[in-house]
This record gives sequence, C-alpha cells and structure tokens, in this order.
Amino acid sequence: MTRYLLLAFGTIIFLLGCSNESSKMKGQFIEGCIASGAPKKLCSCTYQEISNGKSDDDLMRLLYSQQGQAELQQLMLPAAKKCADNL
Repeated sequence: MTRYLLLAFGTIIFLLGCSNESSKMKGQFIEGCIASGAPKKLCSCTYQEISNGKSDDDLMRLLYSQQGQAELQQLMLPAAKKCADNL
C-alpha cells in the first residue's frame, strides 16, 4: 500500500510541476491523483489534509517549488494513510 501511495503521489508531484496557476491547484492535484489510480475520495481527502491551515502561498511553495517538494512528501504519506484509514 505504501509503495502504491508513493508512486501515485510521485505522479501527482510531477503533474503539479507542469502548472503554476494557484487557482487550479486543488483540481490539478485531484486530477493527477485520480490519473495515478487512486480513488477520488482518497485524493480529495489527502488534498484537504495537506492544505488544512495553509495559505495559498504556502500551498504554492509546497506544490511548485523544489524546497516544498521535500516537505510535501513528508506530509503526503501520513495524510493519505489517515484518509485511507477513514474511507
């Protein structure tokens, strides 16, 4: 399961790196997540967990900068696991 989540979210990170419009962050995240094979509910929940309490600027940094990628990877697995446990 962990390997699947890492592969899925690695794909998401790649897809998010192709765009830089903040208004489309959530849609792109969920679209990339679904394209990698994860269920929509898991993708939506994971984005919600990651974005909870963060400003748009913080999310932009997490999703689109090299610095943010390491932090995003640390946030993503626990968020996805929490969501998967609750689905």
